[in-house]
Amino acid sequence: MTDGGRDRIELRAIRALGVHGVLEHEQQRPQPFEVDLDIEADLNAAGSSDRLGETIDYGALVEDVAAVIGGPSHQLLESLAESIASRLLARPGVAAVGVSVRKLRPPVAVDLTSAGVRIWRRQSATADGAAQERADLLQALRQHRFFLRHTVRDLSDDDARRRTTASELTLAGIIKHVAHTERRWARFIVEGAPALGRGDDEEAIADHEASFRVDEGESLASVLERYVEVAAETDALVARLPSFDSSHELPPAPWFEPGARWTARRVLEHVIAETAQHAGHADIIRESLDGAKTMG
Repeated sequence: MTDGGRDRIELRAIRALGVHGVLEHEQQRPQPFEVDLDIEADLNAAGSSDRLGETIDYGALVEDVAAVIGGPSHQLLESLAESIASRLLARPGVAAVGVSVRKLRPPVAVDLTSAGVRIWRRQSATADGAAQERADLLQALRQHRFFLRHTVRDLSDDDARRRTTASELTLAGIIKHVAHTERRWARFIVEGAPALGRGDDEEAIADHEASFRVDEGESLASVLERYVEVAAETDALVARLPSFDSSHELPPAPWFEPGARWTARRVLEHVIAETAQHAGHADIIRESLDGAKTMG
């Protein structure tokens, strides 16, 4: 149904009951429908990380299909297929969708197993002006998070806490800090300046410094688990933002221009840059530890 050279999620034989059809009796009682889907999406990050949060949950896609079939009545299968495609294209990360809809017991005088239509629809600028930008931001976030997490592969807690350079930084400490920073900036998108605190606030400064330290009761596993939770929260926020142009004034701080405002877009670009920068730091620490490299 789709271009074989593109990544896709394939779902076959989704069955649900719905009231659709031209004839009077078809509008009075539910009939069985069957749907096949081909979802075009970038699956690279999920293939590398093996994490559900990096891909599109096909369970949610199936629920979308069932909701449309069980929803308002359509006379034509063509119209039903369009409604399914429109709902799926509204999901972050879906670049295009192939929808095949079959009525399993069509009301004709001859023996006919099914009657169906097949359509292919792609994101358009008019359908969702922010769709491509949303997908690009999510992909960049997920890619750089993966590279950062990759630096602690196969490490013990002791090695994850070990300093291997003149810096105070450790691998576990970097990941804890990046998670802490991402969460604060995500809160800023929603709440504004109070989420960050003033640059001269002693409590905020202490909180920042503590974000690099792995406490006695923490482990590499718990730090990674927290990072996954924060990433999921940020991704959900990016998915539901109606616009990346909304902005808040930054709090007073020596490193911000007085009165400067950052849009949600600028915040997310900062989080991506921060994650990429610390992934580089972590790569140096890991190579100094045991010679392992993220690349090369």
